[in-house]
Order: sequence, then structure tokens, then C-alpha cells
Amino acid sequence: ASTSVMAYWMAYATLGWAIVFLPLVFFGIEQIYKSISAKTSTSSKKTKRFLYLQNMYVLIHDIVSTASLRRPIWLYGCIISIALACSFLAGHFQMSLYVLLVCFAYTCFKGKKTVFITFPFFILGLLLAFPQIILAFDAFIHSNRSENYITNAGIPLQYLLTVFAPDFFGNPVT
Repeated sequence: ASTSVMAYWMAYATLGWAIVFLPLVFFGIEQIYKSISAKTSTSSKKTKRFLYLQNMYVLIHDIVSTASLRRPIWLYGCIISIALACSFLAGHFQMSLYVLLVCFAYTCFKGKKTVFITFPFFILGLLLAFPQIILAFDAFIHSNRSENYITNAGIPLQYLLTVFAPDFFGNPVT
């Protein structure tokens, strides 16, 4: 959290609000993954319970840890959708795209089943934020920055240095 990008954008506060929903999306993905893996290995859990009946702590821990798995998958999917929509509605579109890409990469890391289950919830989250995204894109098209961005082909290469030293050319706040 103490990267140069965060230090630079700290004054604007939109970046932090776009990233703050990342752990919530990770929580939803992780719970869906646990639900999927619990459904595929229910027989082994039953045998483990019988083996550890003597140790009450392990039995209670097993019951508590599987209590969250009884919740339906769609509940965690809705958490993912709402968190992604809130990230896009936070006001920093680029960081919200990074959040979406990181979450999708994490989902791919968890396996194909998790991707197939969570992908519709990713789309639903984008659809929830779609009206605001369309309005923001329309405002961008009509702004002066869009002309400068299109004619100058983006950010000049000399500003690549600000990735490592954000205040190299001066701080925009001061």
C-alpha cells in the first residue's frame, strides 16, 4: 500500500476507494472456490470427522469452517458483483480496470471451475456500473483532454519516470 503510485494519488482519494473493494472480491472468489472444492470432496471430509472424534478442538474447528460453506454460491457471487460495481463507481477507472484484471487472474489461478462460476458475476458487476461508465466515457469524449490524448498518442514517454518517482516533475497538489 505504500507504493509510489499510492503516494502520488493519495491527495485525490479516488484511487483508494477504487482499490478498497479488492479484498472483498478476493473474499467472494475464495468462498466460491472453497464451496466448489468442498462439494467435490465431501466423502473425504466425513472420514476425517470420524478419525478426529477424540479431539474436540478439531471437530469444532471443522464445523465452524464448513458453516460458511453452506451458504449458496450466488450470495458470494453477488458480493463479487457489487464490489466490482462499487470499484468502478469509485471514480478512478484505470485502477478499477487493474482491480478487475487482478481479480480475473486470481480466479484463473484458482481453476477452470471457479472461472466458469465467477465470470457471470464479473459481467454482472460491470453491467451494474455500465450506466456510469457510459456517462463518464461521453464526458471524456467532450473534454479537452480527449483531443490532447488522441493527438499526442497518450502519455509522453518522459513521464514514465514518474512511475518510480511520482513527484519528479513536481507535485500537482502544491
